[in-house]
Amino acid sequence: MFNTSGFINKLKRQLFKGHQRDKLIKKNILFSYLFKGLDISLGFLLIPLVLTYLNEEQYGVWILLFSLTGYFSFMDVGLSHGLRNKFAEAKAKNEFEKLRYYVSTTYALLAIISSIFFIIFLIANSFINWERILNTKVILNDDLSVLALFVFGAFSLQFVLKIIITILTADQRPSIINLQGFLIKSLQVITILILIKFTTGSLLLLGAAFSLIPIISLLGLTFYYFSKDYSNIIPKIAYVDFSYLKDIMNVGIKFFFLTVAAILLF
Repeated sequence: MFNTSGFINKLKRQLFKGHQRDKLIKKNILFSYLFKGLDISLGFLLIPLVLTYLNEEQYGVWILLFSLTGYFSFMDVGLSHGLRNKFAEAKAKNEFEKLRYYVSTTYALLAIISSIFFIIFLIANSFINWERILNTKVILNDDLSVLALFVFGAFSLQFVLKIIITILTADQRPSIINLQGFLIKSLQVITILILIKFTTGSLLLLGAAFSLIPIISLLGLTFYYFSKDYSNIIPKIAYVDFSYLKDIMNVGIKFFFLTVAAILLF
């Protein structure tokens, strides 16, 4: 007969033995699998719910618009990957002064890039015929323009806010990232259930809600961790020094070319 309590005790011993850093890694791996599994499960539930709310063409437009934002992931020119490597290196050496400059400078530059991207898109959006691009007659071009503005505006904000994800990854906290993914999916499932009950097939409402949920989640993570664990490296204008970009970009530019190559292959 399987001894459940014995198995749990053995698992605890394996999980909590070893160096503090080893224990942190083990716990993160365990919880990462748990939250990732829950995230994937909710993803399977979310798709039929969205298809219940939207018709097939609306769903196609929705997927395509969100996919388009993925093509702009290269805009950080490898900064997030570079920061991840330099953050881990500086923290291992207890070089907290460098960490402050790395974090603040990356936030500043990505905020500038994001703002330029959004302004360009804002100007271009009024001239884009989304009906033709998305090959649809079900949704009016004006509605598609508003929806595109929501989607790309949210992407621009997430572009900057996702730095906290980079920091948590560098600090060996992947379980927090997977927990965030699970929470986002949970909120999306709750949102689509509310929309199904009280509204009828509005792509604009769905787009606005689903665009805001990740932003709220990332803002929560950012404020929480910079007020607690990372309060000593909170981004400040005084620590913005673009001379530190050379350190970050040495590694980051390699990831940039890999990202562009992957997009072209895709």
